[in-house]
Amino acid sequence: MKTFNISVIILFILSFNVVAGEISGIPNITDGDTVKILNKRIRFHGVDAPEKKQLCVKNSKEYRCGKEATDALKRKIDGKSVTCKVQDKLDRYKRYIGVCSLEDVDLNKWMVRNGYAVAYRRYSKDYKIMDIRWSVFRIATSILSMCTLNQMRLAASTNRSLVLQPILL
Repeated sequence: MKTFNISVIILFILSFNVVAGEISGIPNITDGDTVKILNKRIRFHGVDAPEKKQLCVKNSKEYRCGKEATDALKRKIDGKSVTCKVQDKLDRYKRYIGVCSLEDVDLNKWMVRNGYAVAYRRYSKDYKIMDIRWSVFRIATSILSMCTLNQMRLAASTNRSLVLQPILL
């Protein structure tokens, strides 16, 4: 009986921060789009980040983009409490799906806006505009990085603009 009472008390304490679709606490970061709070895995709704061990290619070189995304989320959260508003049903991997925030910062949006994740358009259009803006920014900065300093000086000194062709999305 005593063991039963202790078990009930422990379950009550652990479920204290799970209220009406909301899970709060200091998370363990699984990867760039999944956290674990109170032993509940939560997948960020509407975004997709590289897996923790995934490699990507940038400037013809491989780099550990999954680790970079995971580390960025760890730095952002920095051991603070996070609140996730979760959906009622679990995904096929038995994770909650939710929008997580750190104070007033939507972490799902922050990951996309900072280039660590992309909008997961298959399941949501919530972060599509962030993803498109980031893609356009990356394309524009890539194009500008191809211009030589002399080309930029010439455009500035002749009061002309560098002409970029429109990008159709």
